[in-house]
Amino acid sequence: MGFVPLFLLLLKQKSLKKMTPIIPFIGVTAIGSLYEFIGTRILQLDTAYWFQVYPLLEFFSLFYFFYPVLGNRYKITFKVYFLMFFVSYLFSFFVWEEGEGKFKALIVTSTFIRLFVIHLCLLWFKNLLANKNIYNLWKNNVFYFVSGFVFYYTFTFPLFLLSNSLFKNQLYLYDFWWINILAVFVLRLSLIVGVSKSY
Repeated sequence: MGFVPLFLLLLKQKSLKKMTPIIPFIGVTAIGSLYEFIGTRILQLDTAYWFQVYPLLEFFSLFYFFYPVLGNRYKITFKVYFLMFFVSYLFSFFVWEEGEGKFKALIVTSTFIRLFVIHLCLLWFKNLLANKNIYNLWKNNVFYFVSGFVFYYTFTFPLFLLSNSLFKNQLYLYDFWWINILAVFVLRLSLIVGVSKSY
């Protein structure tokens, strides 16, 4: 399902200019799905390296999405977040190690990314409500993207915070992982709807 938004984009190339901010995130989603299928399932590669690379790609694609969507009013906010991500990403290398240690680094980067996304989504909704002429949200593709981000990053926040403990102790790991599967499904579905509403 991670390839469907990219497939829709490629199928309807005429509107790529209108979709520019979301294209990198959709590309990262497709790369993640490809790695999960080929790298993890078929080749059975260790995910430790991917857990360090993916947050970097994820942050830059989200940064690229939100910067034009929120406009120039939040330049300082974006600069602060960029600097904070750089520091947290560097710090994640100090706690990273192969095997179970990958979750420690994942906690550092994913916590920051979730705070970044949730804050920027709230800013988008705040700007929307401040606008006296609220247009039809069902026809607004950004509404679907932001709603998907809110759902995914909010619901998976506790899961990623507890991932190291859950993995070490095997405490209901697979029960909690269903939260991630549901959240990923909703995010990808919102990407599909958002892309289809753009045309």
